[in-house]
Amino acid sequence: MIRYANDELKSGIVNMWKTCFGDPDVFMDMYFRNKYRHENTLVKVVNGKLVSSLQMLPYQLTFAENILPVAYISGAATFPEERKKGYMEELLVASFREMKQRNIPVSVLIPQEKWLFGFYEKFGYATVFDTGKTRVSLPTQTVENINVKKASLQDVPLIAGFCNAILTQRQLTIQKNEQDWYAVFEDYFLVNGKIQYALEDNQVRGVCFSFEDEAGNVIIKGLIAQENKIEKALLAEIGNMYGKKTAMLVDPEKGAGGKSVPFGMARIIDAGRMLSLFAMQYPELHFTIRISDEQLEWNNACYEIKSGKCFPVERNPDQTDFNIPIYFFTRLMFGYRIYDLPLVYHIFPEHIPYMMLMME
Repeated sequence: MIRYANDELKSGIVNMWKTCFGDPDVFMDMYFRNKYRHENTLVKVVNGKLVSSLQMLPYQLTFAENILPVAYISGAATFPEERKKGYMEELLVASFREMKQRNIPVSVLIPQEKWLFGFYEKFGYATVFDTGKTRVSLPTQTVENINVKKASLQDVPLIAGFCNAILTQRQLTIQKNEQDWYAVFEDYFLVNGKIQYALEDNQVRGVCFSFEDEAGNVIIKGLIAQENKIEKALLAEIGNMYGKKTAMLVDPEKGAGGKSVPFGMARIIDAGRMLSLFAMQYPELHFTIRISDEQLEWNNACYEIKSGKCFPVERNPDQTDFNIPIYFFTRLMFGYRIYDLPLVYHIFPEHIPYMMLMME
């Protein structure tokens, strides 16, 4: 039986997380305090025993000049002795149906191991988020009139407001609310991470998330700055703080030599809704597209995109411009590495989807 979690099942879910992921208690206490909710947690119970669970954490996504709700799959786990029985497959499909009921058109996740990319692709997920690292020099001189300060939890509302103002202007980017940013800060402080923010004329102009790994390398996991001088001021502070001349900057657009690597996946739950929004943003496009979806029957349809509108049509496959499975449709809607595809797909605009600081 698949059901929502409750007080009675919560201790078992916590135990499952500890068993499967081995996270320290301080992280788990923080996570289950800030992110866990019964109503966002699906469990599989067999003969009265909890065997598998997952959580659907609410976030948002900028898409086609809209901000859409998304569900981020977290804590997907099955007790070791109960694996290879299809329980997680059942939970994933059940979660998709719950998302449809909640009018959530997209699901996202971050596979924790390479082999999981192939596993999730079987359920309609496509790789659409990359990550990369590049070594950056840390300036030795500060920037005039830029005040860089150490952030604390009391600064979350100020910094969250700045980050959201910047990130909502970027298409295909996962968005966080203020409570999400509180959880990010707490998670970062648990691993001795440091958060600095830059002020100019008493206004936040940039923020930087950094930490030092076990090998002594400075890693910058997030850097948001309104202009180059703000970035320079933050990097100079990082150099002074750690006593280093270089750092590794994590950014999907700045992988060394352009060699970014797969990081996160997405799965479209409501193809018709996404196509309608896409059509409105690109009224100049005209094509027909047939989508196949092995898990969600409502996505099995053929659509015509014309003059900024999307409407279902009856067409034979040989009369349709595109005949594609849901995972590939997701890739096209996210504009992921379009120019790596055959020329026929280049009518879909290319983007660099962005997801950062997800407590992964």
